[in-house]
Amino acid sequence: PHGLAPRIDMGAIDRPPLFQWLQEAGELSESDMTRTFNCGVGMVLVVEKGEADGVLDALEGENAVVIGHVETAP
Repeated sequence: PHGLAPRIDMGAIDRPPLFQWLQEAGELSESDMTRTFNCGVGMVLVVEKGEADGVLDALEGENAVVIGHVETAP
């Protein structure tokens, strides 16, 4: 919604080696990489902060991790 912005923690994403190779072979900046490729993120669910643990529990067996949060946009 207007007035909110996602903040992604790139350190929380386990980027497969293929994306490192693509970045080096294509001489791409980090900005180009994240604008162009999913960098290993298959799906994103945005949920209320208080619901995150329950969603992670429901996704047991999947490679589910919290990769960021939503905050008020500057």
